[in-house]
Amino acid sequence: MMTGRLKGRRYRAALALGILLGCLTIADAHAEGSYSFAQVKSRIESGQYDAARQLVAASGEDSPSKRVAKAFTEALILKHQRQLQASADAMEAILLDNPEFDRVRQELAHSYYLLGENDHARHQFGILSATSHSPAFRSLYNDYLDAIDSRRPWSLDGYVALAPSTNISRGVAADTVFIGGVPVKPANRKQSGIGVSFGGSGSYRFDLNERMGLTLGGSFDGTKYGGREYDSLSGQVFSEFSYKTGRWRFGVGPTMERLSFDWQGYRLAYGAQWSIQKSFGNSGDTMRFTGRLRRLDYDDLDAFDGYEISGGLRYQHAFSAALVANTGAELTRVKAEREFNSYNAVRPYFEIYSDLPFGVLGSIGLGYQFRDYDGKFPWTGENRRDGQLSLVSSLTFRGLSFRRIAPRLEYAYVRNNSNIGLYDYDTHSMGVYLTRKY
Repeated sequence: MMTGRLKGRRYRAALALGILLGCLTIADAHAEGSYSFAQVKSRIESGQYDAARQLVAASGEDSPSKRVAKAFTEALILKHQRQLQASADAMEAILLDNPEFDRVRQELAHSYYLLGENDHARHQFGILSATSHSPAFRSLYNDYLDAIDSRRPWSLDGYVALAPSTNISRGVAADTVFIGGVPVKPANRKQSGIGVSFGGSGSYRFDLNERMGLTLGGSFDGTKYGGREYDSLSGQVFSEFSYKTGRWRFGVGPTMERLSFDWQGYRLAYGAQWSIQKSFGNSGDTMRFTGRLRRLDYDDLDAFDGYEISGGLRYQHAFSAALVANTGAELTRVKAEREFNSYNAVRPYFEIYSDLPFGVLGSIGLGYQFRDYDGKFPWTGENRRDGQLSLVSSLTFRGLSFRRIAPRLEYAYVRNNSNIGLYDYDTHSMGVYLTRKY
């Protein structure tokens, strides 16, 4: 029964895509020309390739938009000839310089779907769903996203990156700091280094019915430097029961995380996390609420034992297929055994993703966390207060991709200002990645 419904959904999605694409005009993407997209496509689908080429060639004078129209026509011919990989490569090349051409993106997403390139098809259909102002089209794209999820319920990802940093220890630069007027030589001094960061994640989803699902998954992340003193490794496992109805999605489940430094145990955290997501039909925007409640159990630092409760709100808006922005805030409450280790924190942030010239995908994220501790810090007679600025930017060079793997450069800056000198630091770090996520 379930298999039949999924097959029916994929068939309806494919049929609807053909009908809707056939009804659109190529004039939306290419301002010049008096022909319709339906005319060009009907000639291609009837095998009249030269007639389709002539229709495009006869429309207006030569211009950049006309050259794109010609390239798109050739890509559609390749697609009709079932040369799907060549067709996808050609349309991908068009989008590298013209990310606003939704017509090309629609055909590219469908080509990836036919090729079984699930990640790339999901990426393209996701952009189309987020930027479409048509409820009918958005429903179609979401049907494809559901069909992709149904035919591959598992996910697997990993990375390895070169990771130089000016402060791998997040220590202070000063030889001496003053705590309550007393000079102290900090044990945690600023150390630079070049290492490797690595990680992986995977999940499997069990579809209980069309609305409910159960997902099991896990991930790990780590860094390795020349010595082991500043090495880190974290691992997480989780499960989530999800329920979808209309434009809402609800999820809840247990989670557990293990963190180690210097290849020795440091902290165990376990509890539950939940999420609520709503999509807005007219704009394609999404709003997501998240929450988490965990017990914190430190191996050798009983003064930090306690619990953590956090919540977050993120709002995503797509200005176009080439420009997407996220804004939001995160709230955290940590209650520890020792009062001066307990704190409240709030972190507003802003992120933007943009298609840049020459096939470069750029992103930048800016956040600032205010952290206010409960008790008096030892020797000082005052509560600790921190303010942490974080900036992360990246460039993914899709034009240099090989077998769908592209290089990515990432830069991160963290500046922590504290009224307690032991926690005053900054760090610059770089990452050189190879990724399929673009």
